[in-house]
Amino acid sequence: MERGEGIEEFAEAIPRGDTAMPNGNKLELYLPITVIGLSPMGDVRFCRCIDDNSPIVMKTIHKYLVQSEDEARRICDRLNWLLTINHPFILNTRDVFQDEKNVYVMSDFCSGGSLHSMIQTFSHLTENQAKYIAIQLSIALDYLHSVSCLYASLIAENVLMDKEGVIHLTGFTNALVNVPFPYYKMIGYIEHMSPEMLLNKGIDYSYDWYMLGCLVYEMIEGILPFHGDTAKMTLQMILLGKIEYTYASPEAQSFINALLEPQPSKRLGSNLNDVKNHPWLADMPWDNISNRSTPSPLIRMNKTADPTSFCPHYKEDILEEGDNPQLYNEVFFNELH
Repeated sequence: MERGEGIEEFAEAIPRGDTAMPNGNKLELYLPITVIGLSPMGDVRFCRCIDDNSPIVMKTIHKYLVQSEDEARRICDRLNWLLTINHPFILNTRDVFQDEKNVYVMSDFCSGGSLHSMIQTFSHLTENQAKYIAIQLSIALDYLHSVSCLYASLIAENVLMDKEGVIHLTGFTNALVNVPFPYYKMIGYIEHMSPEMLLNKGIDYSYDWYMLGCLVYEMIEGILPFHGDTAKMTLQMILLGKIEYTYASPEAQSFINALLEPQPSKRLGSNLNDVKNHPWLADMPWDNISNRSTPSPLIRMNKTADPTSFCPHYKEDILEEGDNPQLYNEVFFNELH
């Protein structure tokens, strides 16, 4: 199917009611300030709400980059699903609307930056900080599994922090919702792939807990547990499963090892209570962290860098339009009511 086909179906499937407004009038409710990131199908901008000047993030999906009707349906299904999610440790989608060229996804702004940036800046975290994050992530994963979602994207770049130092998961591109297990296709990121995925044995919710093990290791040690000079070397290291530590305490090592257990049936995480009762986390105030009544031990980080410094090819690479944008305009004006 040629690029641009299936546009009519895309327009019809975008969430409607309060989440869609004809002619893109909702765009006038927000003032774009600056680009803060890029995605495969558009850009991410920091904006201000016109009515109260509050911060908000706008992710733009360019419709001309939609390759097929199936892809359009997948995008719309994911947006519909994200609008149903409301959790204190997940970046909540506030609104979805469209105009003739783009779909706009509005979400909360996390001024503390990403966990990835924090690790890069400070080399590694203290165990107290890592515990705090691990508990929030465990609660978020347990919630996602309860709504039949395998997250499959638990990397430091997808963990954002708000101004109070509370984490929020984002990046649901790889998420699997209501799929039968075991799932046999390869998804995710090479350094985080589990042995059962590499051996084509299929994955289930235990894959998320394996990824949590990789992330906890990265927080404490400053690097990923398995990272070779080449992709082949990395995959060999994952299958070998040898883990070396420099900073982690014995209790932390035990926790990480239990999450990186090669056999999914023996892996920590099948029951959240088992995670809570592990010696590394058993003395932590889970309820207080869950209801956000415990102050965050995380160091707040405010981004001050010019976004163009890490998006140098933004205009030419992202904003180039399709071969016949006028045709797309006509289609959307006819299909949107």
